[in-house]
Amino acid sequence: MLSDRDSYVRRFARRSLLELATRSTPNAYLPALQSKDRTTQVVAALALARLNDGRGLDILLAEVANPLGIERVEVVKSAVRVKDPRIVPALRLAIADPDPEVRVVALIALGLLRDKDSAPLLQKIFSDPSSPKDVRLAAAKALELLSQPPNKP
Repeated sequence: MLSDRDSYVRRFARRSLLELATRSTPNAYLPALQSKDRTTQVVAALALARLNDGRGLDILLAEVANPLGIERVEVVKSAVRVKDPRIVPALRLAIADPDPEVRVVALIALGLLRDKDSAPLLQKIFSDPSSPKDVRLAAAKALELLSQPPNKP
């Protein structure tokens, strides 16, 4: 179904692949990572990340940096679950993204990862009156998360 000629069937198959991520084994997604279809690769990488498996992380990191990328907010949310040090630089770039929703999720992610090195960036965004209100609020929340002990969400 992932290779079907009908785009609706392919879209349904990709959505199903992602929804099954909580009930499957990670190896089931590896063939989809090798697909010629970029969307299928991204969805497989998202599914793996939801299973805390980083084998699709390179695809997710490339998608975060792609301004035309699909599911960019979901990519940031899922990539954080992998807890790989390569995520932090991608998140730092994403907090300057033109899409405020991507920025908000990336800011919260930096806070959740307790990336204290990002504190000056977070403070700058929080203090910038030209930043959208929700972005400033996310920066404040991220700063609050940085001040909490690691075991406290």
